[in-house]
Amino acid sequence: MSRVAEAVRTVRTRQNLTQVQLAARAGVARTALIRLESGGKVRHSTQRSIVQGLGFTLLDDVIRAAGERNS
Repeated sequence: MSRVAEAVRTVRTRQNLTQVQLAARAGVARTALIRLESGGKVRHSTQRSIVQGLGFTLLDDVIRAAGERNS
């Protein structure tokens, strides 16, 4: 699993969000979120929407937040 995929999944579950909830919040299809969390490729605009749906502005912030409890 990619670092991005792991970070998005970790932060989503810490926020107690289902894939359906995050996809709706981000305005993307659930299949796009599943693809990202599985390490697949998605458009940059989709990735940005998911990051914003988690309450962040930068993907690096999501990766950092995912690692905070793992360190």
